[in-house]
Amino acid sequence: MALLTCVRCQPLKHLGNGYGGLGAAEAHGKRLDEKARSRVVRDIPPIAWSAAGSDRGLDIVAAHRVHLDQTHAVLRKGAAVGMHLMAIISHEWLTELGESAHSSANERVLALVSQAWTWVETWCGENSCFALRYDCDEKGSGVVDLFVAPVQMQGRRGGRQVPTISIASAKKCLRSQFHDQTEYAALQSSWAAHANLILDPRFQRGAYKLATRREHVRADVFAALAEETKRAVIARAFADVTPSMRLIREAAERFSTGMDEEQMQRMLSTAVTLLRDQQLLSSSGIAAPHLRSDHRANLQDLAVLHEALCPRKREAGWSPR
Repeated sequence: MALLTCVRCQPLKHLGNGYGGLGAAEAHGKRLDEKARSRVVRDIPPIAWSAAGSDRGLDIVAAHRVHLDQTHAVLRKGAAVGMHLMAIISHEWLTELGESAHSSANERVLALVSQAWTWVETWCGENSCFALRYDCDEKGSGVVDLFVAPVQMQGRRGGRQVPTISIASAKKCLRSQFHDQTEYAALQSSWAAHANLILDPRFQRGAYKLATRREHVRADVFAALAEETKRAVIARAFADVTPSMRLIREAAERFSTGMDEEQMQRMLSTAVTLLRDQQLLSSSGIAAPHLRSDHRANLQDLAVLHEALCPRKREAGWSPR
């Protein structure tokens, strides 16, 4: 099984609640906006930490102020106040040992959070991460939200060096280490290398966007498309439940005419295959109840018919179930 990694990165353009703001990111983490509330599928608090305090993991605006106070860093006019990164891995790794990917009791979840934090500070600088969050209430998993404000010494008028929040300098430095064509590509290479070295040697980087030419599709959009496709497949499979029943009825009708048992076996075996395919699809949990009821009725009819038609197979212990 291929285990993949990826990174998403957005600049935090300001401290407010508008688009791209740190305040908006805080509201999202606290589930105060409609988009965040629509994603909630279970009532489990996130794994969260911030520089504002151990009990204030979601107060990332306050954490940013603490970060500035501790580093004595300044914000440049018009420049980003930090960046929001999402360090992502294949969720299959989190559940491989049978544990939930949405539980703080899962050691792999804790390892992911810890190593994502360690990774980002290897290239943004020590204590550059002022907040992080791992959501446990959403359908998806394997995503660590990191809020980072790298500090670089930058010159001012008169030659004075001042600690300054600069995401551009950090990303430029990272790119030079991996020799990728873009800073975004270097992010992917860096996180993949760290996860491969520390978490599991099976982790690997995804294909380069310059090679695939694929555009990123947001997780919520992709999930909706996948669900729509899945429903369409199941609808087609259950659009006509008569093929299996037609085979069963035909075998029953020919029974009185002395139909060869081998022919009956072939017909019944085909019916069993059709019914089992339907059973696998119905186990997805999104098939309508009446379809599952039809499936159970078909299986019962098939079992009864088999008892009458194929005594030798019955004695051998064969069952359509």
